[in-house]
Amino acid sequence: MNRRIAIFDFDGTLIRGDSFGMFALFARGRWRSALAAILSLPWIIAWQLRLIHSSKAKERIFFHLFKGMTLEQFCYHGRAFADRISARKNPVMMRIAGAHIAQGNETVILSASMRQWIEPWALSNGFQRVIATEPEFDEATGRLTGHFATPNCHGAEKCTRLRQAYPDIYLMESWAYGDSDSDEPVLAMTTHPTKVRR
Repeated sequence: MNRRIAIFDFDGTLIRGDSFGMFALFARGRWRSALAAILSLPWIIAWQLRLIHSSKAKERIFFHLFKGMTLEQFCYHGRAFADRISARKNPVMMRIAGAHIAQGNETVILSASMRQWIEPWALSNGFQRVIATEPEFDEATGRLTGHFATPNCHGAEKCTRLRQAYPDIYLMESWAYGDSDSDEPVLAMTTHPTKVRR
């Protein structure tokens, strides 16, 4: 029997809104989040002017938010954040995901957000795997450097990461669900693509 896989974007697809901003407020508070945005303003403006990729601006904000936090604390916040995410579920997409899980299809979340705050929620909701952006940390101190350990899992990078995890993806019957233009490359490589309305 051929393997079957269902691939879900996270932000704007399985949940309503952007989990990066929600997690920043949850883990760092309003004032620290506002300060990080102010300090990152030159990168945000450069991104808006299309001088740099959005990933560069995102990494800069992440730097000002989380540099120096221990990985243990970061993961702790991620686990605690799972309940907060649950209030933002997209009920239509959760029913679709539940149907795939009930049918025995492999269910994967593929996201540009951080694995540490998606995975606890994903596993508790029956998803089998999360492929996402990973934070870099100093192994000697166990503290986040503020940089990404992997390229931001966005756009074409999602396809790269998916092929790394599933080299036989083109031999599998596959479903993909995403809400934004950055999900188009993944939708294009699957058997049953679905663009989710926002």
